[in-house]
Amino acid sequence: MVFSFNHPLVLLLIPVAVAFLLITARKLLKSAMLNAKLIIALRALLLTILILALSGMGLKRVSNEVTTVFVVDGSESTLKMQGAIQEFIHEALKSRPSDDKVGIIQFGADTSVETTPSKSIYFNSFQTKVNGNFTNIEQALKFAVALIPGEDRKRVVLVTDGQENAGDAFKQARILKHQNVTLGIYPIDTVYNEEVQLTSVRVPENMRLNDKFEIEVSIDSTIKTKGILKLFEGRKITTEKPVEISEGLNRFVFSGTAESGGVLEYSAVIEPDKDTIMRNNSMSAFSYVEDKAAILVVQDADQAASELVKILGDRVNIKSLKPENVPVALFEMLAYDAFIISNVSAERLDNRFLSNLEAAVSLQGKGLLVTGGENSYAVGGYYKTPLENILPVNMDIKPKEEVPNLALVLAIDKSGSMSSGQYGISKLELAKEAAIRSTQILNKDDSIGIIAFDSAVKWAVDLKKADNISKIQSAIGTIRPDGGTQILPPLREAYLALKDSDEKLKHIILLTDGQAEKTGYEPIMEELNEAGITLSTVAVGQEADAWLLEILAATGNGRFYMTDEFSDIPKIFAKETFLAGKTYINNRRFTPQLESYSEILSGINSLPSLDGYVGTTAKSTARVILKSDSDDPVLATWQYGLGRTAAWTSDVKGMWTSNWLLWDESPLFWNNTISWLSQKRVEEEFLVTGMQKDGIGIVEVNLPPDEGTGEALVDAVMVSPSGNKQSVRLDAVFPGAYKGYFDCDETGIYIANVTVKEGGRVTKSLSTGIAVPYSQEYNIVREDKKAFFEKLAFESGGRIINSSRDVFSGSPPPVVSVTDITSPLLILAIVLLILDIVVRRLNISFKGINVVIKKAEKLVSLIKIPLSQKAPAISRKMSTVNNKAKENTKDRSDTQDGKRSKQTHNKDQSKNDQDSGISALLDKKRKRQR
Repeated sequence: MVFSFNHPLVLLLIPVAVAFLLITARKLLKSAMLNAKLIIALRALLLTILILALSGMGLKRVSNEVTTVFVVDGSESTLKMQGAIQEFIHEALKSRPSDDKVGIIQFGADTSVETTPSKSIYFNSFQTKVNGNFTNIEQALKFAVALIPGEDRKRVVLVTDGQENAGDAFKQARILKHQNVTLGIYPIDTVYNEEVQLTSVRVPENMRLNDKFEIEVSIDSTIKTKGILKLFEGRKITTEKPVEISEGLNRFVFSGTAESGGVLEYSAVIEPDKDTIMRNNSMSAFSYVEDKAAILVVQDADQAASELVKILGDRVNIKSLKPENVPVALFEMLAYDAFIISNVSAERLDNRFLSNLEAAVSLQGKGLLVTGGENSYAVGGYYKTPLENILPVNMDIKPKEEVPNLALVLAIDKSGSMSSGQYGISKLELAKEAAIRSTQILNKDDSIGIIAFDSAVKWAVDLKKADNISKIQSAIGTIRPDGGTQILPPLREAYLALKDSDEKLKHIILLTDGQAEKTGYEPIMEELNEAGITLSTVAVGQEADAWLLEILAATGNGRFYMTDEFSDIPKIFAKETFLAGKTYINNRRFTPQLESYSEILSGINSLPSLDGYVGTTAKSTARVILKSDSDDPVLATWQYGLGRTAAWTSDVKGMWTSNWLLWDESPLFWNNTISWLSQKRVEEEFLVTGMQKDGIGIVEVNLPPDEGTGEALVDAVMVSPSGNKQSVRLDAVFPGAYKGYFDCDETGIYIANVTVKEGGRVTKSLSTGIAVPYSQEYNIVREDKKAFFEKLAFESGGRIINSSRDVFSGSPPPVVSVTDITSPLLILAIVLLILDIVVRRLNISFKGINVVIKKAEKLVSLIKIPLSQKAPAISRKMSTVNNKAKENTKDRSDTQDGKRSKQTHNKDQSKNDQDSGISALLDKKRKRQR
């Protein structure tokens, strides 16, 4: 048995402790009591055991068990060699010692266990699957060592082509040497017979618009062949030409012109006649082309943004479209840096445009400016649309005083024509959906009633408080189409229900898709006006009497809507319900007040007056730059995802901004606004770079020295070639430098949208590209792997295996296992301490123990005498013992006889004394009688 000590110098305390104990226990040593000696012995043993525990005492054991793990490369570059690898393992197992345990694992980018270490190993072929896009030898070796029992001798056999493109195998090899793990390396060769790969695409990183530039394409090949080489700018093919490909490196140079601005992707694809691997036939690069901002202005026929377009002039590239002509596909919208929507209602805009606008702003970093007017914000139906999501303001307004209650009656045409519709959804179903949306906008103190009319009138919901919305919505769902169309009866019913209601605001929304009475409306309209009841009308489809409905809306002080898009009905109803109870148009002159500073106001010293605006409410995280005299936002901005949006609640055509447009600094104000929204790249502000390493994407940001204090918060949103988004937090690695990591499973250009925040506010932002090539696993251009294997063997202290017979030759270094016995020692120390206390406190007598000990000593001395000498000695001893026993018996008999004689003598003496006393008493009695 061999002991080990973690702290052997602690053992020097044993003699010191024992000496100290003997000095301090001199009185006990002089005592003849056995208890004293036992106490000293217990304490000496206790101190010794405690010192052994402190020294980290353990029992050493050398293991003879051997475990071997085959670590097999299963990456894409070795797929053709899998049969040869399996044959190598089968042959190697034939020479395995019967007591050895063997395990097999397979690796690529990850690692998988084929068989766990066992003495009864069975292996036919590989069954596990790994990610073959990368080769991570470091991770595989680490995994193999963890699989081997710690007390076994360790052998690892690495079977690979050495195409490492993730991790650091040399680092792990040095660790294996330190862990006494024997590493055997069996190199395999990967041969590419007919393979062509596109190795690189190079373009200038920065260009100006209309610059001429060169695209350099490099192609490597193992054969001489032909192919078609294609060049792309984004998704547009710019060049397609046949090329002759020679064995080795081929370079092709093409010229191009930077015809558009922003981050542009240039790609090359080779389609060879002969090839084996397709994943290495394409490559991408990017370039940033400086250009003017491209702005899409959406305005109606009234040219609401015409003055703004004039002010911006040639500083930006502007395209103006009507609402019906806006692009609806996202890729078309990405051609613009920012969008301006000027006084256009939501129902005029395609839902696809609104949805993709939100994606363009949040995911692609585009900008949006919305200007006010009688058709924008709340009055434009922006409530609960993507526009409200994007903008820094809510469409609802916070009342400065109590808002009067609203009584609303919806008169919905349910005639037979309302059963038709588009895409399988009838107009009536959309009208019911619109009515349901209206109920969601009302407060519980408001009232609502639903009239379903054809040639007759029926109340689907009587006019009542909107305090049980679910019941009202269920009643709306029961409306069914039938009959003709008459408008006067439902108007009369609505008037009769509203005229006596207690609500201060009373409104009717009339919807129909057909023709009705041409005359007879004057009396009812006069009654509506006298009762303060307003009327808005909705004409659905070309068959509706739009002329009549428009007159009714004008006479009823409401709004008229004409729609061919039946899906607009819910938006119209929601807008009408929303507007019925509140005043959003503010017509009065005021001078905007500065609420917070922004770079939009850079260079501006004073502000002119405005004559009105549309009421909105700023969102909690928005920055209100300018506010009205009633504290409503006039100019508010915020960051929405990667993009920026601004809400200008006044107009830009001169209705409320006549003084503003004539203002000398108006061009500076609007140009600053567009520059802030479009986020045009300023190269000198900060640098963003990126790369791919070990299958992981890396994005780095370097801030100017005066800003690199480490207090800035730097975030990036990475958009993959397929449009997937990742949020990345960049950590400071040293002052001014930040680094973050992202998954880059796709090949192509990743767009990095980087923002810098200071004090909780975004101070800088930049979009750039990061090119991620195909995995180096598919790269046929390889260095000489002989040097790689030799260095790996040297670093690990291992060897290169040339034959399967060599796998199990030699013995791995012994593994010394140490069993820590500190815990048992401490338990023994506790037992001894308790025993010491018992001996001292209970004062136990050990006389009997002393007799037993002496007899045991005598017995031991007898046992030590040789057998030939035992009989006489024992006989003599027994004779002596018998004689002593007889003498003891005689002595005891004599003693007993003496005792009996003495007792008899004493009795006789006592009797004589008694007799003498009696005689004396008799003599005295006789004398008295005389």
